[in-house]
Amino acid sequence: WDNTNNKLGIGTSAPSSALTVLGGNVGIGTSAAGAALQVNGGGLFGWGTASVAGPANGLAVFGNVGIGTTSPSTPFFLTNNASTGTIATIVGNSLTSGTGLSVSSTSNNFSSGYLANLDWSPSAQTTATGSLLNIGIGVSGLGANYLNLADAGTSVFSISKQAVTTSLPVNFTSP
Repeated sequence: WDNTNNKLGIGTSAPSSALTVLGGNVGIGTSAAGAALQVNGGGLFGWGTASVAGPANGLAVFGNVGIGTTSPSTPFFLTNNASTGTIATIVGNSLTSGTGLSVSSTSNNFSSGYLANLDWSPSAQTTATGSLLNIGIGVSGLGANYLNLADAGTSVFSISKQAVTTSLPVNFTSP
């Protein structure tokens, strides 16, 4: 403890901030931390009240979370300036039923905008040589529908391995 500057050092006698930990992993809720910071049980960050409990086996963050940025402008903001590769991956190899990725809303006031938006806006005229949206089905994948658009639970347009099915009036014209 640095009594002069009110700083606590673990593994150092000269802490440079309010809490400085050097020389090992830090564990909260564990006596054998396997990472630089390991939190077992529920964790809360940014909560302004002691009456809020953390999730049983997770992490709750109050405020915006940024990955790749120090100034996230939305509740979850991911940015990466890589010119090649993959920016984000969600893997659900053990999923046997349910939903791998869900974006949902029960808002009664949603009147404009998008629930989901995939936007490619190059700053100059560019011809894409790849697909802007790819739905990959492996050789062993036998889905009933690969794409299904529904209105109030009733399918209005679907694509399966065998057919394109629609209850919408369809008109295709080429440029």
